[in-house]
Amino acid sequence: MVKNAKGPACSVCLPNSAKCVESLNNVTSENLNFTCPNPQDVFVVKTATVIDCTAVTCRMDVGKMESSPFLRFNRTFTWEVTVLPGRAIRLGFPSAGLRQVLPSIGCPEQNVYTITARQATRDTAVGTFCPNGTVSGILVLSKGVVTVEVPSQMKMDLPLFSISVGPDIKTLAQFEVAFPSGLTVSEFFSPAYPARFPDGDLMWSFDVPPKHYATVQFVSSDSPECSGERVTVEYKYKNFSVAKNLADAQPAKTQGNFSMYLRNCKDRKFLGIYLAFKVLVTPAETQGSCSVSLAKEAGLSIHIKKTNPKSGCVIKKDSVVVAEVTLSAGKVTNLNFKDCAFQDLSLMINQTIVCRQLWECPSNITLTVPPLQPCLPQLISSVTWHLQTPAGGGLELLPATGSLQQMLPGFNCNGSFTLRVTERDGFSVGHFCPLGPIRRVHTQSNVSITTTPTTDNLLIPSQQSFFTVSFQRKIKENYIFFVSPQEGVPTVLATPGWPEGMRSYSTASWIISLAKGFEASLGFVAVNQPKCEDGHTGITVKTQSSHKELYSQREDEDSVSTVLVPDSFYLNVSNCLVEREHFSMFSKVVMRRTASALPVILGLVGVMLLLAGAVLLAVCWVVRKRRRQDSSLPVSIYNPNGNFIAPGHPQIPKTRADSESHIYAYIDDTMVYTHLFQESDMDGMQVDAYRSFTGPTDSECHSSEVPLYSADVDVFRPLPDGTPPLPSRNVSTVKDKETPLESHSGPSQDAELESESEDTT
Repeated sequence: MVKNAKGPACSVCLPNSAKCVESLNNVTSENLNFTCPNPQDVFVVKTATVIDCTAVTCRMDVGKMESSPFLRFNRTFTWEVTVLPGRAIRLGFPSAGLRQVLPSIGCPEQNVYTITARQATRDTAVGTFCPNGTVSGILVLSKGVVTVEVPSQMKMDLPLFSISVGPDIKTLAQFEVAFPSGLTVSEFFSPAYPARFPDGDLMWSFDVPPKHYATVQFVSSDSPECSGERVTVEYKYKNFSVAKNLADAQPAKTQGNFSMYLRNCKDRKFLGIYLAFKVLVTPAETQGSCSVSLAKEAGLSIHIKKTNPKSGCVIKKDSVVVAEVTLSAGKVTNLNFKDCAFQDLSLMINQTIVCRQLWECPSNITLTVPPLQPCLPQLISSVTWHLQTPAGGGLELLPATGSLQQMLPGFNCNGSFTLRVTERDGFSVGHFCPLGPIRRVHTQSNVSITTTPTTDNLLIPSQQSFFTVSFQRKIKENYIFFVSPQEGVPTVLATPGWPEGMRSYSTASWIISLAKGFEASLGFVAVNQPKCEDGHTGITVKTQSSHKELYSQREDEDSVSTVLVPDSFYLNVSNCLVEREHFSMFSKVVMRRTASALPVILGLVGVMLLLAGAVLLAVCWVVRKRRRQDSSLPVSIYNPNGNFIAPGHPQIPKTRADSESHIYAYIDDTMVYTHLFQESDMDGMQVDAYRSFTGPTDSECHSSEVPLYSADVDVFRPLPDGTPPLPSRNVSTVKDKETPLESHSGPSQDAELESESEDTT
C-alpha cells in the first residue's frame, strides 16, 4: 500500500501501533487505521509477484484472487515472469481477448493491462490493452512484466491471463490475433507508440474466420533513414507471400490466415520506427435478422445507409426493403441485412446530451462511442454528440488524447480520427486532429462535436473516448483556446469559421503559455479585414505577466507581419458589425529559446573568470616573490666603481652615467644630506655636479634607520613619511538597457481570469 502523491495529507497505522506512515510493505493485517476519512482517494494497493518459469513445463492461470479487503481501493497487480534465454513467455487471455489502445486513452471503468519486455539495457512497453478485443495471446522474449490496474469496486472473478513457455523467437514480441465472425475492425500499434520502437522486427499472426475477407490499412507510420535497404512489411499466407514498403498500398480483401512481419533496416542512420494500422474483417456474405432496442438509450439515434447502389446489399426494416434507416431512442427496430460488405454500408451515430440546470449538471462527461449490438455492422462512419448547456452556462472541452492541433485546408492529420466542433446552425468553431499544442477549448454556446476516421472505411473502435466535457459558468468570450507550443514547431491558429470569417460582434482569445526561458515569434500569415457598419475589428497581443500591450490593430490601421513576444501572452480578436467582406485571421506561433539573455550571461561569466584568473596569478606571484625574498637575509654588494646594490633591490641598477642619478634640478636649503653617509664606509666618492632641471623630482631618500626590507616575515612595518598612497580604482558597472516594446491593447479580462485560474490549478 503506497500513497498517491496527489492525495491530501493522510497516513496509515497498524493496529496497536502509535507510528503512522505513508506506505506499508507486506501487509498481512486487514485491520488498518487511517488518519483521513476517505483513504481510498489517497492510497493505492500494489501487489508484486515474481514467477520463475525456466522449467519447460511451466504453466499457470493468473486470476480468481479477489477476496481482497481492499476492494474500495484502486489496485495495481504486477507479475514478473522469466524463462530460459531465447525462449518466449506466452501470455494467453480469455475468450474475450484484449483490445490495444494508446496509453493516453486508457480503459474507462475497466482493467488496464500493460505488457513490458524487460531487456538487459532497458524496458520496452510492448503495449497497453483493454478487455474485450481480438488479441488472444502475446509472446515476449525471455522476461516480461504484466501489470493490471483495477479500479475501485471492481472484482476480478475471471482468470486474467495464463502463463506458459512459448517457442524460440528472435523478435522482441509477437501478437496472436483471432477475429470473430462478422464485421470487425481492430487497431494495432508498434511498441512504445507514438514514440519510436528502436528494435528490429515485430510479428502479428492473424486468424481469419472462413468465408471472410481481411484488409490491412496503415494509419500512421514513420521509419529511420536506411543507407542500403528499406523498412519492409512482409505478409505470409498459406500458399504465397508478398513484401510491401510502408508507402505502398497494403493487401486488401484477402482470405485465410496470414502473418505480418515488420522488418526494420539493419544499417540505419537514426534508430527507431513507429507504426499504427487497422485490420478490417468482413464476411463474404451476410444474412440474418437483427432486433435493435434503444429503449434505455436516451438521446441516441443510429442512421444506417447503403452507400453503393450497384452492390447486392439489401437492407430490410420490418420486412420492407429500404436504402437507409434511422433507429431512434426509445424504440425497437427489426432489421435484416443480406450480402452487405463493409464498403456497402455507412453507419452514423448521433447522441444528444442535455443539461437543464447548471447545478444539476455532472462535473465531467466522457464522450465515447456507444457499444453496438453484435448484429449491427461494427464499422462506424461518424459519431456526433450534440451538447446543450443551460441558461448562463458554457462548455469546457478537454481532449482525451491530451491535446489537439488545428486542421486547415490542405493539412494532413496523422491520427486515426478528426474532430469537428460546430455550433447548432453549422458554424465551425474549429476542425482538429489529435496530439498538438491546444490543451482545452472553452465555448459560450451549444456545440456539436463530430468525429470521423481519417481514412476511408476505417472505423472508430468501440468505447474509445474523445473528449471530457464539463458544464461551467458562461464565459464573456465566445471562444477561448488554451495553447502550449513546442520548441521549434510552428503552431497554426485560425479564427473560428476559417476561412469564411467570424460572426459579427463575436470574440475569440488564445491563451498561449510559453516555457520559462523562451520567447515567441507571432506571425500574421493572412488577415482579412471587412468594412464595418458599426464598431471596429480588433487584434491585440498582451503579455500575461505584466499585462503590457505589445500590438494592436483595427480594420482601418496598417498591420505588421511579425510580433516578437518575450513571454506567455494573450492573442485576442474581436469583430464588428460587418457591412461587407468578412473578418478572419490566420497566424503562426514559433517558440524558441530567448537569444538575448544567453550572450550576456556567458559574457559576464567570462569576464568574471578572467578577473578571477588575473587576481589569482597576481597573488601567486606576490607570494612566491615574498617567499624568495624572505628565504635569506639580503646583503649589500660593494662596487668599486662607486655604485652599490641596496638589500632587496630587484636587479643590478644602471651605471651612474646611464641613470643620471647625479643630476639634480636644484638644492633645497632646508634639506641636509650629510646624515646619509655618517655611518657609511664609502669615503672618497665622487662629488656630484648640480644643474638646473625642470622635470619631476625624486622622492626623499630613505633613512638607514628605517630599512625597506627585513628578515622578519609577516611583520607589519609602516612606510616612511612621504610615501604616496595606493592609486584609487574606478569600478565600472554595466546596466542592461531595457528596450520598451510598443503596446496598444490586450485580450479581454475574462481570458486573463481563465489563464490565472489554469495556473492556480
